Amino acid sequence: MQSVRGDLRRLRRPAGHPQEYVEAAGRRVSMRSLIEGLPVVVYVGVADCERLTPIYVSPNVQQMLGYSQTDWQRDPQLFSRMVHPDDRSRVLTEQQRAPIGEEAVIEYRVLARDGREVWIRDRHTASGASDGRSACIRGVLEDVTALRQAEHRFREVLENISLLAVTRGRDGRIEFANDHFLEVTGTRREDVYGRDWFDTFVPERNRLAQRDAFRQAMETGVTPRHGETCLLTATGDERLVRYTNTLVVGRDGAPEGLTSIAEDITAARRAEEQLHRLMHYDQLTGLPNRTHFASALEAAIEAAAARTRAVGVMFVSLDDFALVNDSLGPRAGDELLRQFAGRLSEAASAAVTVGHLGGDEFLVLLADMEPGTGAGTHDVPEDVAQMGRAIGGRLQSLLRRPFNYDRADVFASATVGIAIYPQDGSEADALLKAALLDRYRAPGPGGGELRRRATGLDPSDELAMRAGLHRAIDERAFTLVYQPIVRLGDRAVIAAEALLRWNNAQGRPVPPGLFIPLAERTGLIAPITEWLVEEVCRQRSDWRAAGIEIDLGFNFSSALWDGRRVAAVLDTVRRFGLEPADVVMEITESTAVQDETATATVSEMLGAAGMRLAIDDFGTGYSSLSRLRHLNAATIKVDRSFVRDVPDDADAAAVVSTIVRLAESIGAVALAEGIETEAQRRFLLELGCLEGQGYLFSRPVPAAEVERLWRSQQRRAAA
Repeated sequence: MQSVRGDLRRLRRPAGHPQEYVEAAGRRVSMRSLIEGLPVVVYVGVADCERLTPIYVSPNVQQMLGYSQTDWQRDPQLFSRMVHPDDRSRVLTEQQRAPIGEEAVIEYRVLARDGREVWIRDRHTASGASDGRSACIRGVLEDVTALRQAEHRFREVLENISLLAVTRGRDGRIEFANDHFLEVTGTRREDVYGRDWFDTFVPERNRLAQRDAFRQAMETGVTPRHGETCLLTATGDERLVRYTNTLVVGRDGAPEGLTSIAEDITAARRAEEQLHRLMHYDQLTGLPNRTHFASALEAAIEAAAARTRAVGVMFVSLDDFALVNDSLGPRAGDELLRQFAGRLSEAASAAVTVGHLGGDEFLVLLADMEPGTGAGTHDVPEDVAQMGRAIGGRLQSLLRRPFNYDRADVFASATVGIAIYPQDGSEADALLKAALLDRYRAPGPGGGELRRRATGLDPSDELAMRAGLHRAIDERAFTLVYQPIVRLGDRAVIAAEALLRWNNAQGRPVPPGLFIPLAERTGLIAPITEWLVEEVCRQRSDWRAAGIEIDLGFNFSSALWDGRRVAAVLDTVRRFGLEPADVVMEITESTAVQDETATATVSEMLGAAGMRLAIDDFGTGYSSLSRLRHLNAATIKVDRSFVRDVPDDADAAAVVSTIVRLAESIGAVALAEGIETEAQRRFLLELGCLEGQGYLFSRPVPAAEVERLWRSQQRRAAA
């Protein structure tokens, strides 16, 4: 080792050049003074595979490591011994193999004279030596102990906080991950370090975009500071994290990697989503609740107003919820609501939103929420209304299947009301009210007064009877009996009335007064009536083929009293090769007066077709003479409640007399029901009532018995 002072003493003055000598010496002194004032150690040495032998080291090495220049000069092995044993082999190898002429940087530990462990950053350049086996090293040693300690403390902080911390190098490989990161992801440190970050922890759907963003950050030094992303765990699950990114930069300011500190917000986000769901969705059915539906409706109205389009709202009620709830209990009621919600969603699959208002009430939103103003279904309000009716039809079809609870079949019906924006209301509340009102006006199950009609059955019995009716419809398990209608003068059979009968699964007959009102309330009367009309037409056709010509009448439910249903009856009659005049439709007096518009329409259809109309149970309703005239009724049937008390009861006799005269005045035939005694027959005949039926003549009997009676009277007439 040579000191600067020793070097200066050996400087010789070149002869003949006094001024140049002085200037050169001055420059050398200035250079060494500059080196000795730096906060680093400058060194020159020779490195081989065993040691680094210093040639020169600047004096401030003593301040840094506690060893003087003299110590270094006396002991050429000092540097090699000072390097920490764990780092010695690596340092000597890297110094010897340093590329010639290129700067290399390595960091390692050295042991100072006082035993301190000092971290050194060694920047050096190698040049070739004359022996070819060693390298001349010129370098600078910088004490980076404080920086290393700060990094260590930083990593300790990262290890001990309940945040995820991870550092990726410039190549995207993991250089550091704290314990919490390993815990959350279910990984081990030895399995993580050196792995590609994107292939290991980024879901495949995000992988390409995040890799490109990282590459751009390494090139530009700009990265998103904050954000949220998903991490893959070792089991393939995903955790949602909120992160903060910090670029790792080198001494030259270039990016060398990226450190992220993140918080696992999976549980918090799930809690937020659960809270949102509690606020906006019904917990029983999973459908949007009133709040959510109202928001969707308001948004639909706003969009429709901007584009001059229509919006539909359907108010759907499950008619039989209370019945199930009362008979089978709240759990059964809840299950019915859940299953009904599924079927309504299936029927309204094309709708924007299906919501649960509460209890047995549901809502459906029909709207076009797509951008653009092109022509479409929602341009025409009537088209939206038709869409709603189609959904209602699909729902009724789905409700033909039973709901299942505790291995029991439960049948239910629904009623639908529809309101259209803008004609039924320009605001959400107005539309909802309009749909509700339309629901109460709706014909069929649950509509209007029909909804409030009671069957008189115990709830559990009603459920069982309803299930039985469904099975009877599927199995066509009903039968018809026929009560002959006779001329009161000679008791000749001139017609018959078809009466519906049903035996339940146990083979016991169910009174028509019980199951028919239930069928009307639940909408099952429609398929039952379809079957009944077909059977009546088949029987009338069979009798005609057998040469038996008697009129055949059937009862038509008030629940079906509309033009569409009556048109279907006429089609069925013609399909069997009959004329409408070959059968008689019987309706009750209350049916005839319940809807003046519907009655006028149906009466006109029947009159044009030639089908005769009989008014049953006359005298129990509130019809007027003018309405009866417009009905074009062919027969007025005197109710059995009046016939029962004649001729002894003067009031009953007066009522019957009035009805008979009323029938004559409108050109109709009076027909008395429930005749049981000869005195009643004679009294009615004297009043001018020419036709009747009752036990005096025959109970309701099978078709074969009607045939026998008719043939018997034909033989008597021919004798």
